[in-house]
Parts: sequence; C-alpha cells; structure tokens
Amino acid sequence: MKRRQRKRPSVIMCVCEAKKTSASSGRQTFYYNCNRTGKLPCSKKGKNKIANKKLPKSCKLNKSCVSYIKLVKENGKEIVAVWQKTHYEIQHIRLSRADRNAVASKLAAGVPKERSEFNSVLLYKRGDILESFPLEENDFCLIIMSQYQQHMLVKYGNNIIAVDGTYGLNNYDFKLTTLMVVDNFNEGFPGAFMFTNRKDTLIHQIFFEVIESKVGNKISPNTFMSDITGVFYQAWSSVMGVVPFQLYCTWHIDRAWRNNLNKIPNIEKRKEVYKTLKVLHQNVGETSFRKQLDNMINFLFEDADTEKFGSYFKKILL
Repeated sequence: MKRRQRKRPSVIMCVCEAKKTSASSGRQTFYYNCNRTGKLPCSKKGKNKIANKKLPKSCKLNKSCVSYIKLVKENGKEIVAVWQKTHYEIQHIRLSRADRNAVASKLAAGVPKERSEFNSVLLYKRGDILESFPLEENDFCLIIMSQYQQHMLVKYGNNIIAVDGTYGLNNYDFKLTTLMVVDNFNEGFPGAFMFTNRKDTLIHQIFFEVIESKVGNKISPNTFMSDITGVFYQAWSSVMGVVPFQLYCTWHIDRAWRNNLNKIPNIEKRKEVYKTLKVLHQNVGETSFRKQLDNMINFLFEDADTEKFGSYFKKILL
C-alpha cells in the first residue's frame, strides 16, 4: 500500500497576526502574515527552553516578510481580501513537487540560477528588530528598486544625483524619499524609493547603504541636489563619499525665503526684497552673480527694516 504524500503548499500563512475593529461601523480587519515572519530560535542559556540543545530547522527570517493576507469583515461576512504574493526572499520558499520539477528541468537545460526573478524589495522592516541596522522596534522602512531602476542608477549616477522627500502621504505620516538621476534627455528619472516613519540622517544612511550594497561603488556623482536641511547630503557623503558640487532645489530655496520674509515688517519693502532675490536667483553668470550678491547684502544692511532678514540671508550663505 502506497503511502499518501501530503502536498506542501508553496505559500504558507500563519494565524491571524493582528486584528482591528472599527467602533463606529463594527468592521473587522484581520492581517495574516507569512509563516516566515518572526525571530529565529536562540541557543543562549536562559533565553528559552532549547538552550544547549541542537536547534531545530527554522524557516524564520528574523524579520518580517512582505507577503500577507488582509481580510475585511462586516457583520461577520467577508467583503474583501487582499493577498500580497511576493515574498522577501524567494530562495527559501517551500515549493510544490511540480514547481521543484520545473526548476530542476531549467537547471538541467543549462539555465543559470542567477537568472532567477529580481527582487525589487531591498529592505522591509515592520515591528521587529534588525541586527544589521540600529532601528527601533516600531520603526517602519520599505526600500524599493526595480532592476531597470538599478540599471539607470548605474548608467547615469556619475552625473547628477537628486534626493527629494515627500510628506503627508497617508494617515500614518510616512515619508517618501526618492533618489533620482538625470538621463540623457535631461529629464529626472526615479532610481529608488523609500517609505518610512523616520526623517533623520540615520534612516537615509540606511537607504543609501542598501542601494550601495546592490550597485557596488558604481555611483560617484559630480553634483548632488537636495533640499536645504542637509540631512540628505550628510547621509549620502557618509556612505557614498563627498560630491564635488552641491545644489539646493529651487523650490525649497524659494519656500525658505518666503518663510523668512516676515522678518521685514514693511510689506512694500518685503515685496521689493523678494523681487530682487528672484533676479539674483536667475543669474547664471559667476562674475555678475557675485557682484549682484554683494550689492544685495549691502542693500539689506543699509535699512533697519531689512537688516534682520539680511542677517538670516548672510548666515545661510556661510
């Protein structure tokens, strides 16, 4: 009598990881995570019951897998289910017999294992601790770069690199950081994305470290463009190295000027200063620009109403 073999599913989901209930509508949302989400067993004394024993085989990632099922119920009835099939690492996924035979046949036909599917998710962290990065348990971070984006970064990354941050994307107050290059048509092209709850230098260092580990030392831009906070450039220079030229985004400069023009109490003088700043901003000649800049600073300090703004303007130039 032949022993019946139990079919092993290619995707295994664990029991409900989280449950949320809306007090107003009674709607319930269930989250089912991949069974590979979680921490590996520990063999140190005092940590758990398997101390000093041979550790069992474990499929745990020691982090969160991106695969999940989201189920929404209303009045006890299912109304929507979302299944994210993509996993964090495909090499450890349990395959069915048919899938294993298909992979074996490709290998036998000479198809190299390096031609496996490109994983666009470079880092995913949610509610766990990563040994490789010093983030808090409640920190969220998702870094995405497609294979074509990686190609464009390597191809155009030695010219201009631009980094931009976008806030207020959703109710979780996540920030989107976009790393861009300028292609041969002088158009910006997004090379990688990061969604995170953090806005400090550390998280952007991690962003660039993950990208650097993927592309190697093939990116060495001549110009780096970002906002005027300095967070992006500090993170970039600490990971990728110093860039010869650093530019600030025009929109961020204009916004900073507008926010500080209230230092000038007289409205008419405020308008005059802003108009002069825009003329200076559009001057691309080095010699004439420096001459206009000196005249602008002298003009600001000659008037008591504009002196306070002049001090701010001179400070940001240093």
